[in-house]
Amino acid sequence: MVKIITDSICDLDPAYLAPYDIDTMPLRVRLGDQEYLDKVEIDYMDVCRAMLEGVVPKSTQVPADIMANTFEKCAAAGQDFIYVAFSSVLSGCCNLAQMMVAELKEKYPNVHMGVLNSKAGAAGMGLIVLQLAHMAKDGAPFEKLMKHGEYLREHIVHMIALKDMKWLVLGGRINKLVGAASTALDIRPLIHIDKEGYLKSFGTARGQKRMVKAICDKTLEKLKAFPEQLVAICYTYEQETTHQTIAYLKEHLPQIKLVLQPVGSVLTSYLGLSGVGILFFDERPKEYYYN
Repeated sequence: MVKIITDSICDLDPAYLAPYDIDTMPLRVRLGDQEYLDKVEIDYMDVCRAMLEGVVPKSTQVPADIMANTFEKCAAAGQDFIYVAFSSVLSGCCNLAQMMVAELKEKYPNVHMGVLNSKAGAAGMGLIVLQLAHMAKDGAPFEKLMKHGEYLREHIVHMIALKDMKWLVLGGRINKLVGAASTALDIRPLIHIDKEGYLKSFGTARGQKRMVKAICDKTLEKLKAFPEQLVAICYTYEQETTHQTIAYLKEHLPQIKLVLQPVGSVLTSYLGLSGVGILFFDERPKEYYYN
């Protein structure tokens, strides 16, 4: 059986991933002068509490020794594996893994090893990992899993809405003047992850009610191609927007299947304390599992 490996950006209710033997490698989160292993030494609520006190978190990729040991352990045991990585344009994890795998292939030529740039994050990665882990458990071969993973990453959708731009400004991700003007006018950014894996704005909405309607209407339009799937709702800290989003989606698509999941430490540090994301596939895969 091919082993699926991922990193701590991957967010999905553990109950969904528990039946599968998935290894998760931690990124690092820095709060002030202290650095922690994500989901090992710190969780997202620790980060939220620090942010509420005015700390601006920083994050760095999976430590090289942890990644090297994880991959080497599999390869030495003759275990084929696929690492589903956070978007390569948002983190160095994917590129580091590709270099390590290239070296390991020379040492273990008979082991199949792959790195899948998910071009995704949070529960978007989680939904991809869930599909691949189930197929792997059913005995799907390495090549089929890699090909299916490449298909899934092209069809995963991230719809993200933020109540304010404060943390994007503090993190240096948008201009202070733009952030101040948006706050004064109550303009809410609408963000997605594009086909290359970048966080990009696809519009704005003025006020809370219009923001929720905008992100939900866009989601409902895209879900028409595959309405019976599992849809993930991710949130950071403040949950008012999350509850409104769930209510809107259920009102307009009563049969929708939802899983609720907090965003992990790293993406919370990017997005701030008042974000919500809706994550799903915009097309039905030929093979799809949901129980």
